[in-house]
Amino acid sequence: MMGWNNMFEPIRRPINRVDNLKYLNDTITNIRYSKLDNPLCHIFKKNNLEDTLTGTLTTTRNSSATYVDMYGVLKTAANNVSRQEGKGWLFEGTSTNLLTYSNNFSNADWSQNDAGVILNNNYGISPDGQVDSTLFTQGVNNEIVGQVSPVLVGDNVTGSVWIKIVSVTGHISLIVGPNSPNIVTIPDDGDWHRVSVSNIATDVSGRFYIQLQNQGDSIEISRSQLETLPFASSYMHTTNTPVTRAADLPSFNGYNNMTSVSDSHSILMTINHIDNAINRFSRLLGVSDYNYYYLRTNPTTQKIDSVNGVSINTIPRPNLYSYNYAYTQDSGKLERISYVNGVGGVVNTSTTFAAANLTPDVPEKVVIGNSAHAYSTSEAFFGHISDFRIYDFALNAGEVRFLTGE
Repeated sequence: MMGWNNMFEPIRRPINRVDNLKYLNDTITNIRYSKLDNPLCHIFKKNNLEDTLTGTLTTTRNSSATYVDMYGVLKTAANNVSRQEGKGWLFEGTSTNLLTYSNNFSNADWSQNDAGVILNNNYGISPDGQVDSTLFTQGVNNEIVGQVSPVLVGDNVTGSVWIKIVSVTGHISLIVGPNSPNIVTIPDDGDWHRVSVSNIATDVSGRFYIQLQNQGDSIEISRSQLETLPFASSYMHTTNTPVTRAADLPSFNGYNNMTSVSDSHSILMTINHIDNAINRFSRLLGVSDYNYYYLRTNPTTQKIDSVNGVSINTIPRPNLYSYNYAYTQDSGKLERISYVNGVGGVVNTSTTFAAANLTPDVPEKVVIGNSAHAYSTSEAFFGHISDFRIYDFALNAGEVRFLTGE
């Protein structure tokens, strides 16, 4: 580096070692900073749905839906309104709360196995700030409050409820599906905690029971749910009938926001799966009119597949609920690479890429977290997606690591 003294003569300064190493590293990895600052689209940033986008991001969901905000408060979003939680923007497929009167545990639809069960309605402040929690006190040992809803043998069933400890000396258990208790661990910290248990139904009785072990134990309970998923999705409030939450379908026009699917491009996003949702096929992206252009997680082979009909092998996808994902496609080299947490998988090569173009007069829809085709909605993503970007060139390995912070 060179400066100037008062006599206007150059003064040579030693190059800072950190700057020198950064220069050498950038030279080796060939990070093109100016190009990285100009994605075709950049959406789902924190507190910012649309940072860079031509047109409008549309969230279609034909029902209201709940979410937990960054302060831990249960909130309700109106139809077609996106939901932001602490881990990112929440997207889910459809589900139904099979329980009735999901927050009225004294209703006749709920039963107790002993007259000693004590239920005090409107006891305290619930997770959504309403004063309508229920105090459940054990009169004798191993009493339950519960409900049974019809399911099919072999269904994945999950029961969930918010619980706050008041005074507990024994176990707290949930009985979900099969008639056997599952002990749940809840911190005694004065806060609400949503707990869930998942099982395979062994008969048509979809049981959901809350059980206290010891006489005199007390807990607050609120917002219960039973659904045929292997994990707990966002809460659906019910009264006299079950309630279904519609799927989230966030989408935008591909024109000017994405290259033609046969051209070089890169897609990045941060993914957070909801619990056991990691163990199911989940669509991350789909493009209408192109049945074979999509990205999805594949739990069977632990990889991300498939784009233009070609399975995209990654390193064995780590059994993580949260990770950074990147897909790069170089049409010149005929290469496709997937990255998980900055580590690239097997390079897939092809003699040809699907010849398809995005045109202004035929606007193709890019759908996030779901399929653009009705026949694949069973593979809806359940979880959080954030920091979603599309570039009109193939990122190199160094750029992927730089952008994902790895």
